[in-house]
Amino acid sequence: MKNHIHHELFLLSTNLSQFKSKTLIIKVFVESINSIFPGHQFCWKKESDKNAEENIKVCTRSKTYGYLSFIEKSNLTNETFSLLQNAVQLLAVLIENVEQEELLNDQKEHLDILVEEKTRDLIKSQQQVKETSKMAKVGGWQIDLHGNTLSWTSETYRIYELSEDKIPNVADAINYYHPDDQEIVSEYVRQAIENGTSFDFQARLISAKNNLKWVRAYGKVNIVNGETTGVHGMIQDITERIAREKKLQKSLHELNQAQKVAKVGSWF
Repeated sequence: MKNHIHHELFLLSTNLSQFKSKTLIIKVFVESINSIFPGHQFCWKKESDKNAEENIKVCTRSKTYGYLSFIEKSNLTNETFSLLQNAVQLLAVLIENVEQEELLNDQKEHLDILVEEKTRDLIKSQQQVKETSKMAKVGGWQIDLHGNTLSWTSETYRIYELSEDKIPNVADAINYYHPDDQEIVSEYVRQAIENGTSFDFQARLISAKNNLKWVRAYGKVNIVNGETTGVHGMIQDITERIAREKKLQKSLHELNQAQKVAKVGSWF
């Protein structure tokens, strides 16, 4: 029985990592847990349920998402309950990752609209947009091909850990990327300028203070009367998200190793 539960929780954690919707992740998790542990009436609650025998908080270090409430806790062994808690922790990490991805996509859409409406006013965007970008660690940038200049927003300077009196150029900006990533970053920029190709990639960046970061960069060309006049986009510090994903992968690996030790098979 224990090995069966271990196996089912491992498969559940693996399958949930494929979903990109918080609602779907929670729905599938609760349905699956009720199947794995019949008779406990698991349900998702926004607040702790006083009528339930047990409430497991679904949370990360920075946010509580809800509670998994159920009855008949006494029918679960300590080891089985510990496995359940581990599965709930993985659920919280998955929800947080989806929220971060949604936030980035919202920022990308907003920045695209803003640049199309006021290309030359990108750096002078409203304070509300700047504050939102700061919270999401999203910075804006723009290459003007006519003036051969590169402009950054304040958050981009913060990501690079440079003073805002530093005047950036494209070559210097690329040189801050990890040596193993500079070639592909250069190629993305070249393709955008020469062929009008948009890009969206993740790469390592070494800041001016020698801090290794993971960033996601998005770029789109500006075309006026059929001519490419520049490239604009955004850059987001995703270092914390990458760390969470690695933690999740480690947890899945440990579950897999435990499964192998227990000599439990898998269908994939």
